Amino acid sequence: VCLESFEEDTLVRTLSCGHLFHRACIDRWLLQKIASCPLCRAEFSSKSKLEKANPGSPPSA
Repeated sequence: VCLESFEEDTLVRTLSCGHLFHRACIDRWLLQKIASCPLCRAEFSSKSKLEKANPGSPPSA
């Protein structure tokens, strides 16, 4: 997962554990790696939990 900061118009995804990531970065992580949060290692026990991940919105400044 990247280490870049969020820009104003960045598309983000909020995982069920509450961590935010760039949408493209976390989608790539979840598809190529174990279905878990890269920060807290919370595992997603089913594909439906991944599909329900909030597409999010740009964080407010």
